[in-house]
Amino acid sequence: MKKEKVERREEIGPARFEEQEVEQIMELAEYFVKKGMILKRSRKKVAQMIKKKELRVVRNINSQKIIGFCACKILNLEHAMLHFLVVKKGRPFVAERLIKDWLRSLKILRFKSVFLTTRSDNRLRYTIFKRCGFKEIPIWKTPLKISLLLVLRRLLKGRKSVVMVKYL
Repeated sequence: MKKEKVERREEIGPARFEEQEVEQIMELAEYFVKKGMILKRSRKKVAQMIKKKELRVVRNINSQKIIGFCACKILNLEHAMLHFLVVKKGRPFVAERLIKDWLRSLKILRFKSVFLTTRSDNRLRYTIFKRCGFKEIPIWKTPLKISLLLVLRRLLKGRKSVVMVKYL
C-alpha cells in the first residue's frame, strides 16, 4: 500500500478582525497560558493587536484554521519586540517562518534590532530563536521598556526571563 504525500499549504498574513479568528487565537493560546509559557491576553487585547496590525497568523489555506501566530510591538523608531508566539504542537518550523516573516518586514522598515523575552527554561531559545539569529543579552543592554517589564515580572510573579536580540 502506497502512502500518499500530504501537502501542507499554509499562508502567513495579518490576523483578521473576525469573531471566528479571535476565538481560534484564544483557544490556541489557552494551553500555553495554562502551562505558564506565555502571558495571558484578554479578548480585548487580542482585538487591539489585530486592529493595530501587530498580530500575524499562519492559516491552513484549505480550512482557514489558524495553526500559529506571533505579535510584534514597536518600541521606538529603532527597536521592535516580538511576543505572543504560539504554534500548534509539533510545528516548530511554522514558528520559525513566522519569526522570519516579521524580521523581513522590520528590516525593510529599517529597524536596527528586534528583541524578545522568553522564560529561562524555554527550549526554543536554543533551537528556533537561535536559528533565526537571536542571541541572549544582559537586561541592562535593553531599552528601558523591556528592562522594566522583566524586573516587574521577576518581582511580582517570580518569573525568570532572558532577553534575546537580533540585530538587523
